Amino acid sequence: MFLKELWDKGIDWDERLDSEQTARWNEIKQDLRRLHEIKILRYIGLECNVQYKLLGFCDASKVAYATAIYLYQSQAACCKSDLVYDKSRVAPKKDLSIPRLELLAVLIGTKCVKYVNKQ
Repeated sequence: MFLKELWDKGIDWDERLDSEQTARWNEIKQDLRRLHEIKILRYIGLECNVQYKLLGFCDASKVAYATAIYLYQSQAACCKSDLVYDKSRVAPKKDLSIPRLELLAVLIGTKCVKYVNKQ
């Protein structure tokens, strides 16, 4: 989204950023340096007699739209859900209505559920 804003303002690759843009870029750099702190569990299963469901959630705003796919597992004593897949997109440059962007989110959500189910 930061790059999109720069492109919308017509800033070329070799142009200097103003102080506000530089501050935002430094914030992004700090966040990227902390990526190694994120721990993601690889095993998400339960023991036995488990029922599985794939749950897909989609949402959109004026700047982006996204989907998240969760694996919901339940057995007699417990249940849990884990994020297994997600995808996001920056909204197109042309102004689209929120309902139209919501439909785009549902479209990528449907494709993602099909992909995860196949895998």
